[in-house]
Amino acid sequence: DLTGKILRVLKKEVKTIGFLSGHGEPGLDRELGTVNNELRGQYYTRTVSTSGNQTIPAEVAVLVVASPRQLTERELFAIDQYIMAGGKAVFLVDAIDIQERTMQGTPSESPVLKLLEHYGVRVAPELVLDQLSENASFRSGPYDVLLPYPFWVRVVRQSTQTDNPIVSGIEAMVMPWASPLELLQEKTGSRTVSVLARSSRSSWTMKGYFDLSPR
Repeated sequence: DLTGKILRVLKKEVKTIGFLSGHGEPGLDRELGTVNNELRGQYYTRTVSTSGNQTIPAEVAVLVVASPRQLTERELFAIDQYIMAGGKAVFLVDAIDIQERTMQGTPSESPVLKLLEHYGVRVAPELVLDQLSENASFRSGPYDVLLPYPFWVRVVRQSTQTDNPIVSGIEAMVMPWASPLELLQEKTGSRTVSVLARSSRSSWTMKGYFDLSPR
C-alpha cells in the first residue's frame, strides 16, 4: 500500500528477505505471492539458492526456509553457518503432510528437523487440536455447512502473555494443522527463548493415524 511504499523510501536501509528455493519450496510468484506482495511494500525480497557451493549472501537480513523437500548436508551446513554468523532465519516446517481431498494426514520427514533439534527445538510428528478454533466450511450433500474445526487453532493474545514486538500487535491468529514444539533445555542452554504463540488450555494433540474430518 501507499504507506508501506513511503516508509520504504524514508528508511535509510531497506532490508532484504531471502526465501530458500530449489528444493520443492512454495514459489514467491505462486503459493507465496500474497505474502511476497505484502513484504515488498517495505522490504526487498529475493530467492536464495544453495546449490553447488553457493553460500547465503550477507545482504539477506532474514532467511525464510519454507518446507523444503530435500537438503544436502552441505546445504544444511550453509544455513547453519549463516545463522552462526549472525543471520536470522524463519523455519516453516510441515511435520504432517495434509491431503485435503481425502481429509487425511501422513507424517513428513522434513530435512530441517535435525538442524532445529541442534538449536533446541523439536517438532513433534503430531497435530494440535483446540476447542478454541476457527470455523471451516464443509460440504454435506447439496449444502455447505460451517462448523468449528479444532485443527484450525485460534491463538489469542491472552493465551500468550508476551511483549515481543513480533506478535505484540496481533490480537488473534489462526494456525491450521499446526504441530506442537518441544524445547530441549539441554540444547538451548543460556539462550533466551520466547514463546510467541500458544494454544489454549483446552487443546490436545493427535498422533499416529490422522483423520482430519470435522468432529
